[in-house]
Amino acid sequence: MCAAAAEAIFFERKDSRSSELLISFIVPVYNAAATLVRTLESICAAGTEFLEIIIVHDGGTDNSLQIAENWAKARECPARILLLDQPNRGAAAARMTGVKYAQGTYIAFLDSDDHINAFVYRQMAKNAASDGWDIGICRSAVWDATDATTYSFYDWHVWEKLCGPDALSVKSLATAPLLLRLEPNANTRIIKRHFFQSAKIGFPDGLLFEDLPPHFLGLIKATRVGLFNATGYYYTVSRRGKITESRTMRRFDMLQAGLIATNILIENRVSSSAGAAGTAALARLVFWCGQMAPNSTREQYFKESFSLFKRLPTEWKQSALRTICVDTRERLVLLALSSSDLLLALKLCDYTLTRPTNKSLFSPYRDVALKLAVRPMLQGVGRTSIGILSVPLRVLSVPLRVMESKYLAEFLCTLANELRPMAKRFPAIANLVEGLHQAGGSMWNRTTRTSRKGF
Repeated sequence: MCAAAAEAIFFERKDSRSSELLISFIVPVYNAAATLVRTLESICAAGTEFLEIIIVHDGGTDNSLQIAENWAKARECPARILLLDQPNRGAAAARMTGVKYAQGTYIAFLDSDDHINAFVYRQMAKNAASDGWDIGICRSAVWDATDATTYSFYDWHVWEKLCGPDALSVKSLATAPLLLRLEPNANTRIIKRHFFQSAKIGFPDGLLFEDLPPHFLGLIKATRVGLFNATGYYYTVSRRGKITESRTMRRFDMLQAGLIATNILIENRVSSSAGAAGTAALARLVFWCGQMAPNSTREQYFKESFSLFKRLPTEWKQSALRTICVDTRERLVLLALSSSDLLLALKLCDYTLTRPTNKSLFSPYRDVALKLAVRPMLQGVGRTSIGILSVPLRVLSVPLRVMESKYLAEFLCTLANELRPMAKRFPAIANLVEGLHQAGGSMWNRTTRTSRKGF
């Protein structure tokens, strides 16, 4: 590190009576004056004798540094507190600066606009230390800054599969490949400091969305991963200026972070099941950033993302479609990225396709799914195998159950017509085509008769 970029110790205090530190909380700070005190107070809520807090001021332009200093001097907390100041280098570099100074058995990260349930982290760390975990992970929730409401984070269903009703579960990637499908957020976990260093885990310098590579590498290298089935981290949304809610060219950082993460999966020769889980996690993040990219750059973004997904083994992508993707939208997203279908990717940015409740929404859904998803998938059959035909049927299974009769009848007939040319090349699907056509025709006739009686 050059001298001009070096950090300086701005303030330090240590309680000489404290025993071995259990957790080092590392808090990067950049223009967080409005939320910083709440964040720091949340760390101390469960007692302070077991922890240290390392605040890394990353060259912001507001008075966050002064706020942090005043808080550190005024509060008799924690066992050790260290305030560092460095020129702006980004959250990844600020985190790594904190790791360099950490003394705790475990390290944890916390964004300066979020907050935690410190009791969950304390108990998780105690269990980790007594049971030899390399990594401990807790659940997270979303906290809306506009009205202070909370709701479950999007990976709740992964937790249900991994833990069920158990309050605690110890896994490894070998026994639970679905671990890679958890939210790749460094803040929801504690990591043994010596493991972090020996496994050469780090955050890519200068990139946003830097959590994905260490998420993959840490879970690949860990032999014991403790899942603490309680909500410990609260992720703030609807805050003005929040990086993850901004629409800027920095969204393209996701593609660089995704490439690093993809190389980690390939170089470590993960199993097909783990590769599928990693593929699904990558697809979700890449698409989300594409949605949030400036409209004028969205097409460029997705074109660049296609080369990333071409690097992933076909087996991983097909397995993700069959076993990992949880709903219609996830499958269509992965299909768009895997098949380099720009039109589908752009259309998916404009439609909400996941479990709509209003039946009338299925008319536009039908058009999108049929014209943009079914046809490209069927065109791909000739290049792969007959087995891929199971994908469009699974993709469409959710809306078919609740689609209005008249739409369902038309959908089945049109789908049968789309499949009919394929039946000549693949006799195995001829019965399927005929069945779809008969079912659609029969339903259409019943719907028509009912409508006439109604008049």
